[in-house]
Amino acid sequence: PGGSPAGNETAHPANGRMVFLKYDRLLSNLMWYDLGNKINKEAFTMITYSSIYLIAKDFEKSILFYRALFGKDVHAQNKTRFAVFDTSGLTLSIMNGRFDTAHPDEVITKGERCALYDDMVSITESANCGKVVINLNSDDLQAEYERIKSLQIGSNLTKIRCINAGNPYYYFCLKDPDDNTIEITGSYHGKIDE
Repeated sequence: PGGSPAGNETAHPANGRMVFLKYDRLLSNLMWYDLGNKINKEAFTMITYSSIYLIAKDFEKSILFYRALFGKDVHAQNKTRFAVFDTSGLTLSIMNGRFDTAHPDEVITKGERCALYDDMVSITESANCGKVVINLNSDDLQAEYERIKSLQIGSNLTKIRCINAGNPYYYFCLKDPDDNTIEITGSYHGKIDE
């Protein structure tokens, strides 16, 4: 019934009308609305962020690592195949790279198979070259560094460092159980050893 988009809605001009996208909790879906009335969402092409998921060699070890890192439990999980962490805007998921092969009776696959994307065991065993960095932020970088250090999770934890290419950028890094790089940045007022 009239009005303008508000909250978690995004305005979009379409065919001279102002329509907006909002999350329909009843349908658990994103829907296009024209001043309150649902319209054909197929008329619009749109990509939205869903999740980044990591393919893990050891599903349980990865769950324990990210549970400790985020300080929260898994948001949703499908058996020991897939788990989702929701961290205030970032949905990071863990995919068990061995599940489908170990439990073929629990997985139905249709369509043409493409080894590049579907051979989870090969993907799981592939070397991680570090081209993807999971960048996280903390209000107090020193306190977060001390928390991570005390948890003794991951590997190759660096000290807090600074890069200045016009503005100082303070951060530290560590590796998760599958050798993915985690970079944590934030406000820092301490001294950096040179």
